[in-house]
Amino acid sequence: MQLFSPIERITDAGVGLKNPGKRFALGFSVEALYGIKAIAVWDRARVPELAAGLTEGAAFTGAESDIPTVDVWKTKFEFGMSMDLRYVTALFSHQ
Repeated sequence: MQLFSPIERITDAGVGLKNPGKRFALGFSVEALYGIKAIAVWDRARVPELAAGLTEGAAFTGAESDIPTVDVWKTKFEFGMSMDLRYVTALFSHQ
């Protein structure tokens, strides 16, 4: 007999593959029902923004590489759900 354990795998962590020092993620997932997990992720990334005094869409006559930018940290929270493919297949099959 298999017992239901909602905290079987509760935490996940990751970094960006392209620039590991610029993106981090920390989250958790809880198995709400068999085969269905609720997921919450805190995502933090260092992204370029236009320097102070510049606005998007304004005229600029220099090269693209000369556009003044500054790196700022942005944070967002994401929520989702994942389903085991075996349960999805059984749900939509007519057997």
